[in-house]
Amino acid sequence: MTTARERYEKKTKVVTFRVHQEVYDQIEEIKAKTMLSNADLMKLGAGIAQGEIKAKLADISGLEKIDWQNSSPLLSERSKG
Repeated sequence: MTTARERYEKKTKVVTFRVHQEVYDQIEEIKAKTMLSNADLMKLGAGIAQGEIKAKLADISGLEKIDWQNSSPLLSERSKG
């Protein structure tokens, strides 16, 4: 029999990466404004699970009005392609 922790660790994977301080600061600012997790921000940037993330934002008063394309230089640069 496996523990809940063992099942969780088998089901989920860890992703780590390093970024410059400026990028880190921008990520922390966006997280503070949106209350999204690092994983949600990564999915948002990759265009994954956008419906799920929009639903989370809709649950947070007033934050669904954030203009994602213009909220960060990184996101706006990415959208230019």
